[in-house]
Amino acid sequence: MTRYSEDLHHFEHKLKNTFDDFLKKIGLYNSDDENREGNCNEKRIIYFSPRLDFHENDKEYVILTELPGIEKEEIRVELKDDDRVLNISGEIKQDEKLEKGKAHLLERRYGRFHRSIVLSENVNPDGITANFHDGVLKLIILKQEPTKTKKVSIL
Repeated sequence: MTRYSEDLHHFEHKLKNTFDDFLKKIGLYNSDDENREGNCNEKRIIYFSPRLDFHENDKEYVILTELPGIEKEEIRVELKDDDRVLNISGEIKQDEKLEKGKAHLLERRYGRFHRSIVLSENVNPDGITANFHDGVLKLIILKQEPTKTKKVSIL
């Protein structure tokens, strides 16, 4: 049996309000969330970052990203040459047939996702391959020789 603590209850309430305020500021809070306790038929996640693994060897970088429940045509992978930022984004939609029924438990993620990774200068922007199989996006990014530093003589 756990003893009720009014201080703990107030702390928990204050923490929840602080988190809700943060979500409102960044635009991820739905005003309907306040009245949806116990209602599993509503979508709760609007935006999320998928999990990934980032590996490196002598010749390449390998990025594995978990994206279950999405078609490869719905995934966008972009690399901006000027700032070396790799962006992975898209949207996972809930099955419309399931939206109409009564849900008892919703634990899967639905909504827009976005993940950005800053790569080092030795990335070859033309040497990127992508493969999507069994809900895992695999990116292989080849390395290139770093530009050699040239010593300049002062006259």
